[in-house]
Order: sequence, then structure tokens, then C-alpha cells
Amino acid sequence: MAVLTTGAVGVETGTAMLFDHIESDGKMWAATGDRVLVRTIKLHEPFSAPPVVHVAQNIIDAASETNLRMMLTVEAVTEQSFDVQVATWADTRIGRLGISWLAIGPVRDPEEYWDV
Repeated sequence: MAVLTTGAVGVETGTAMLFDHIESDGKMWAATGDRVLVRTIKLHEPFSAPPVVHVAQNIIDAASETNLRMMLTVEAVTEQSFDVQVATWADTRIGRLGISWLAIGPVRDPEEYWDV
């Protein structure tokens, strides 16, 4: 559990296309076996400490003749960015994958923005 001890909490959301490998015959579409892809997502405004980040797929375009196997994880969370890792294996073919994400964490107290 992440415990926020600050009085000011920020929330940022977004979407991203992690990859589109159909046209380019990229590894998630054309290869087989263990495959991993990592994409860094930059936050628009930095948090004052690493936020809690949740990701979920919002689009997936996969081959219908094979089983869909996919693991989606968040790694390397900092105040300014986080990495999304997608892994697949065996004969799964994923052509496109998009995500939605939510980051919640401490931010500078709004009172600190005032310069009197």
C-alpha cells in the first residue's frame, strides 16, 4: 500500500499506443517465442515523489488463429516518468497495443506556488 503523507495529491491520466507492428512486421507481430517491449511514458508535470501508476490495455489487435498471451507491467517509476513493459510468448501475435494509465501521488503544496 502506498501511503500519501502530503496534503496535496496529484492525479494524471493519459493514453499511449505502445506499438503498431503490423505494417512493419515488428517482433510482437512477426516473431515467436519470448518477446518483451518497454516504452517510457513521460509525465506532463513532475510529482514530488514517485506516484502510484496503474495501466490497462485500451486497444489490442491480435491474430485470431493463436492464443492471446500477454503480461503488462509498470516498472521504473520516478517523479517524472515510468516504464510500461509488455511481454508475450509462444506463438502469440500482437499487432497493435494501446494503453490507458493513471498516476496518483504527492505534489507540491499549492500554497508554495504563491510568491508574495
